[in-house]
Order: sequence, then structure tokens, then C-alpha cells
Amino acid sequence: MPDSNSNKAQLGCGTLIVIALIVFFFSGRTQMDDQKRSIDELKSQVIVLQQKVDALTLAVERQQAMKDRATAMPSEQSVPAKAQ
Repeated sequence: MPDSNSNKAQLGCGTLIVIALIVFFFSGRTQMDDQKRSIDELKSQVIVLQQKVDALTLAVERQQAMKDRATAMPSEQSVPAKAQ
């Protein structure tokens, strides 16, 4: 026949395990919320960075096009002047 003291000890251990699981469950939820919030902030920052990269790329492409057009036009220095 089991001793009544050992039953109380087992009940106490089981209760502590249940309490630990509850604490673990709820503390993990807070961490998950913090991680989700951090991920959302990072996504927003990536979007802003992508917009800036797109704007810079467009500016570089425009400057390159202007440079290409300027070199395609004959300059006055390259055309020989008529001798009089």
C-alpha cells in the first residue's frame, strides 16, 4: 500500500509542472508578440530602404542618359572652323 506522504509529493510535483507550463506558455506569448513587432518594424525599414534605392537608381539612370545624349551631340570644338 502506498504511503500517503509519497502521494502528496507526487501531487505537489504535478502541480509545479502544470504551473511551470502555464508560466512558460504565457511568457512565450509575450516574446512572440515582441518578435512579431520587431519583424514588422524591420519590414517597414526594408520597404523604406527599397524606395530609396529605387529613387537613387532612377536618378543614376537619368544622369547616365543625359551624359549619353551629351556625348552623342557633336560639340562645337570637334567641328573644324572654316578658314577665311
